[in-house]
Amino acid sequence: ASIGVATTWYLDSDDDGLGTASTSVAACSQPANYVDNADDNNDDDFDNDNIITSQDCDDTNASIGVATTWYEDNDDDGLGNPSSTLDACDQPTGYVANNNDTNDNDGDNDGVETPVDCDDNNTGIGTATTWYADTDNDGLGDENNSVQACDQPVGFVANFGDECPNDENKLSPGICGCGTVDVDADNDGECDNTDTDLDNDGVPNDTDCEPTNPNVGAADTWYADLDNDGLGNPSSSITSCTQPTNYVSNNNDSNDNDADNDGVETEEDCDDGNPADSQWNTVYLDNDEDEFGDPNNSIEICEMHFPLGTETYVFDNTDCDDNNSSIYPGAEEILNDGIDQDCDGSDKTVITALPEYIIESVKISPNPFESGFTVELSGDFEVSVYDVAGVLVHESKETDFALLSPNVSAGIYFVRVTSSTVDEIVKVVKQ
Repeated sequence: ASIGVATTWYLDSDDDGLGTASTSVAACSQPANYVDNADDNNDDDFDNDNIITSQDCDDTNASIGVATTWYEDNDDDGLGNPSSTLDACDQPTGYVANNNDTNDNDGDNDGVETPVDCDDNNTGIGTATTWYADTDNDGLGDENNSVQACDQPVGFVANFGDECPNDENKLSPGICGCGTVDVDADNDGECDNTDTDLDNDGVPNDTDCEPTNPNVGAADTWYADLDNDGLGNPSSSITSCTQPTNYVSNNNDSNDNDADNDGVETEEDCDDGNPADSQWNTVYLDNDEDEFGDPNNSIEICEMHFPLGTETYVFDNTDCDDNNSSIYPGAEEILNDGIDQDCDGSDKTVITALPEYIIESVKISPNPFESGFTVELSGDFEVSVYDVAGVLVHESKETDFALLSPNVSAGIYFVRVTSSTVDEIVKVVKQ
């Protein structure tokens, strides 16, 4: 009761488990090469990659389809010739998958075909080189004797500049003439015996300090440095290959007679090696150390550099007695002691007693006076003016006539006039 009508079976000729609907049979049991489904779109395509079995390189693998087009690589450069192809499932020997070769007879693609390429695997090497015979072994070839070769033949060179190809005496292309030894020390192509610049440094031989040394050129200009301050005088120069004594290479000295450049020339500079010291100063011995110097005992010092030692020097020179420290300008004057303590030229005196008589034979006018008066007496005489306290306020030596203007206040004064024959005192009044 469990077995009924026959089953419809579908042909599976490509054995992919899928049957073709166009070919079927009815049978109670499954025939060989038949399956119970009709799902195969193409029963001649086992891997169902839409490529029939006869054209499929591997009909069991859907990722592998028809044969590949291969391009001939005759020069073995990895690039195929687009004009020479072969279809095959596997890569044939001498073929590649691309067609990028523009010339399949040029292995290194340098534009030089294999038969004439010296190394068709190296783009840096192309056709053979032309080599020129160097029979005299001077490094220069004979243009009329050459060969083509990939490698340099023995006795050949790459240039052809030999003007004397059989002259073994020369060193260069016969620039001094064939049959003579060429000398061209600076390799400038000109024979040394006619070369005006042997070291090719741009300086003619006659002005070149070392004509065969390209690192040494014309003589330098040197400037006089008479004050030895390292600065040259722009107005005094010489040209020399070596530095002369007392000359420098710069011309920056504004005065070549001022070594320390302080504006004071050497002969007037007390220390021309130090710009801080230039002025000579006169200082005076201060023997009594009262800070006032002896005008008759002096030395010259540079700036403020006083001499070292036991003696004291000062800039002042107004001491009238440098052996007494109580005598100096401005010192307190002791009256009537015969000593000039304040160095004003005289002792300060006071008349302690006037003569009992006043003789007015000396002519003094005007009297009273406002600013000054005259004294008349023939010959030489001395005039002393005292105030009422007897203090000397004026003293002078005169001849025949004197115009006096004592700087005194209003009051009574006594004028004493003395000479070899006269000793008179006259009372005067200043208004």
